[in-house]
Amino acid sequence: MHKRCVTSVATTDNFRIGLQRIFNTFGAQGLSAQRCWSELPSGSPTHQESAYAFKMVALQAAADEGFDTLLWCDSCIVPIRDVTPLWEH
Repeated sequence: MHKRCVTSVATTDNFRIGLQRIFNTFGAQGLSAQRCWSELPSGSPTHQESAYAFKMVALQAAADEGFDTLLWCDSCIVPIRDVTPLWEH
């Protein structure tokens, strides 16, 4: 059985609005496994130090928690359908 997780990071107010939308949408679909940060994950370099490295740090943190199937969602993503077919693929 796979342990699935949606992961995202948002560090500004505009992006945090999108992060909340992702959290609410996937929660309504019954996906409780979400790892979303409103600040950079612990140990992450800043975007200026290493562009987009925070994504890998966040994904690694989710994997370290035991999740083996990860889906990264930028905060601009607007989920419009159930993601079950994506997981199954």
